[in-house]
Amino acid sequence: MIDTRYCVTFARYNRWQNKQLETLLGALDSKELTRDRKAFFGSILGTLNHLCWGDKLWMSRFDGGEKPDYDAKEGLTKFPTLSAWSAERFRLDGRHLLPVGLHVRGPGSVLLAVLAQRRLPPPHIAAVGAAAH
Repeated sequence: MIDTRYCVTFARYNRWQNKQLETLLGALDSKELTRDRKAFFGSILGTLNHLCWGDKLWMSRFDGGEKPDYDAKEGLTKFPTLSAWSAERFRLDGRHLLPVGLHVRGPGSVLLAVLAQRRLPPPHIAAVGAAAH
């Protein structure tokens, strides 16, 4: 059953993983982050930017909030440095927790209702809650 605890666990896990990614990428210089790797979104930073664009778009569907004010192609270069991406990622990760922490407590939460309609399996990640704190 998808409940508040389930949503909080995955929102915290998401933040924990993004923080680990940020730490690992901090070892790369700007040239490596923006080098065209002939992948779907060009560079590592282009891929990270695309994920921010997608998160913002999906969250707008869940919480009725702000949608990206730029298209997917423009989004590939929206945050041109790792620190700019990190700041946006932090903001988006907080947005993931906001509906879970504030709105799911009462009946009728849009996020919980959307998630409850999907028959998702329970989390199979053992120590997510502990590791994400």
